[in-house]
Amino acid sequence: AEADAASLKNASIVGFSSTLNGGVAKVPRILDTPIVGFEKCTEEEGYHGLLSNRMICGGLADGTGPCFGDGGTGMIVAKNGVYYLRGITSATLINAKGCNNDAYSVFTDVLKFWDWMNELLIQ
Repeated sequence: AEADAASLKNASIVGFSSTLNGGVAKVPRILDTPIVGFEKCTEEEGYHGLLSNRMICGGLADGTGPCFGDGGTGMIVAKNGVYYLRGITSATLINAKGCNNDAYSVFTDVLKFWDWMNELLIQ
């Protein structure tokens, strides 16, 4: 059975995000990030018209989160000591400083596309 993303609570995102000096990290970095209720992202005006039920809302909204260079990277969750890809980094709001990580981020929910991906593999 497909688990509701919000019921998972905790995830981690991995990527080569831009660094404070504007460069790109030389090794992937990992950030623990909670999965939050979808309504949290819909509170952000910048996400209106973008969000669907095939996405996951997450982050701390504390200045940390994905940024340039992280699009397409994985959101992973652990279950019984095994890590699974659950989301794909998709959208972060932008402000005058760059990525607005005072807002939540949006991830594509991989499970919502599971049947479609399996059909492609079988062909």
